[in-house]
Amino acid sequence: GSSAEPQVRLQFYRDPPSGSEQLDTVQNLCLARLRLLKAVEEVGQDMIKGSKEYMERLKMKLGKLDLGASLLTTSGVHVDGLRFREEIRRDVLSHFLLRLAMCRTEDQRRWFITQETDLFRLRFQLEQNADRSRSSRFSAVAAFLSANGIHFDSLSDAERSDLAPELLAATPGIGSDAELATVAFYRAHFTEALDLVRSRRVYLRDGFAYVPETGVVSMATTRFRAHLSHQLAVACRALPYLGEDARLVPLLGAIAKNLSGDEWTAKSGGPAGVVLSGQVDQLAKTSFPPCMQHLHSSLRRDHHLRHFGRLQYGLFLKGIGMPLEEALKFWRGAFAGKVDGDKFAKEYAYGIRYNYGKEGKRADFSPYSCVRIITTNQPGQGDSHGCPFRHCGADLLAQRLQAAGISQDQAQGILTRAKDSQYQLACRDYFRAVHKLSSDHEVSINHPNQYYEESRALLLGNGQQQQSARAPVRVTKVKAAPAATAAGSQAAESDWLDETIDQEMSQVDLSAYEA
Repeated sequence: GSSAEPQVRLQFYRDPPSGSEQLDTVQNLCLARLRLLKAVEEVGQDMIKGSKEYMERLKMKLGKLDLGASLLTTSGVHVDGLRFREEIRRDVLSHFLLRLAMCRTEDQRRWFITQETDLFRLRFQLEQNADRSRSSRFSAVAAFLSANGIHFDSLSDAERSDLAPELLAATPGIGSDAELATVAFYRAHFTEALDLVRSRRVYLRDGFAYVPETGVVSMATTRFRAHLSHQLAVACRALPYLGEDARLVPLLGAIAKNLSGDEWTAKSGGPAGVVLSGQVDQLAKTSFPPCMQHLHSSLRRDHHLRHFGRLQYGLFLKGIGMPLEEALKFWRGAFAGKVDGDKFAKEYAYGIRYNYGKEGKRADFSPYSCVRIITTNQPGQGDSHGCPFRHCGADLLAQRLQAAGISQDQAQGILTRAKDSQYQLACRDYFRAVHKLSSDHEVSINHPNQYYEESRALLLGNGQQQQSARAPVRVTKVKAAPAATAAGSQAAESDWLDETIDQEMSQVDLSAYEA
């Protein structure tokens, strides 16, 4: 009835979902959750976590995404029971499915824990704010902690009075004894509130932190992070037993791979159609990412690239829409200053055809993602491959930024990103600088071919259409998302997964994954 207390929306994700789901629902929820966490990551990289500006930017960004609006809704907001249950179900199901996808490697687990913990902290703080402004006695935070068996030892009035001088001195935001008397305090082992201890915002004595009620979010977040870390380890150990399902496991594996843009399916010819060998010089100036610009200029200067350079650059050219015959023509011409036709045919043509799946095991190789370029095949003396933001010295990188016409202020920001190991953010800022975009223009660079497509879309004048149609998360062997309005793009994504997944076997029994 209307007099009943609101149900709590905030989740600790203790109980796995059960029942059956359509495969396309599983896919769409996974993608929606992944987009949500990518947005959390981007805001966290750009702004100081916990600041007012961070909170506002994160709320604005998440509110535009599927799942985002319902996750930002606090427990006291009235919605009908059916809608409430559906929103909770989507929240829980998307979390557990993506947890299963992201449990395979240490990097995936660390990434998932970090973003889910930041999302949990935001939602907890929104519930705290709603509790303070609520006229009824209902506390969503208290109900959440109670429902999940989380208990923090509260100080009695007498204990708080005895410790008043220390609490006043150590707790920011409390200026008087009268104010102190209105604040509830909790005693917890210091390991439960490490971020408060680290920033010196709590009183410490005998290994215990004395935490004001506003700091409960820190303790709850610590519990959430530890719980999630343990559950991911459990899920990782359970993975071998899930391998028999021919539908769900490959789907989740594909989504996990694409966290870092590890797979890329070339659109037919890319946004500008088939790329011919004679067009490459001009495209390199206007639309190639700096890693590929450097490979191209090295190739033009030396009439040669070493093995990993040819591999990185050749697959990139394949990805932007260069057919095999044009690739052979391009490389033959580029090597002409050093290598005659016979030597080229004997020593290099095979490797080019191999990349296109026409030789050897006939695999259709994908272009390298940013993560792969950054972390594998480190360049040595005489090599031209790699990521400039990762593998160039600061002085050489500054020289290249200046040559690209980037202002000193923008260059300094890019150099700082590179120094802080934020290589993809450095590339994003480079993209904005060379395309004369504002710092709040939303773009996320995960792949050299994505950089190219974003650039072509802007330069060809259809950037707005491309922005709404482009998939923020790419899935192995996807088809290009059709042009769509922002509202319709969710529906357009339902066709993305590899058509070889058997849609006739579209019921996934989730009860098997409850262990």
